Amino acid sequence: MEMEPSRMNRLEALVNELLKDEPCGKTVKAMMKQTGIDYSADPVEQINLVLRALHFEIDETQTQATTKGNA
Repeated sequence: MEMEPSRMNRLEALVNELLKDEPCGKTVKAMMKQTGIDYSADPVEQINLVLRALHFEIDETQTQATTKGNA
């Protein structure tokens, strides 16, 4: 299964929002919902969850590229 570029873009946008000095809570909550990440009111947990999701997206892409290269 190919990684959805739109999901990766949404995750990157969410990271950018979370890294702002004062991220918009409503925006963060909506973006987390769009990407399928459980919402947490704790800012540290928010970035942790988002980075973890981003990490898994990258790992999945690398695994798919390796599998295709061996076919």
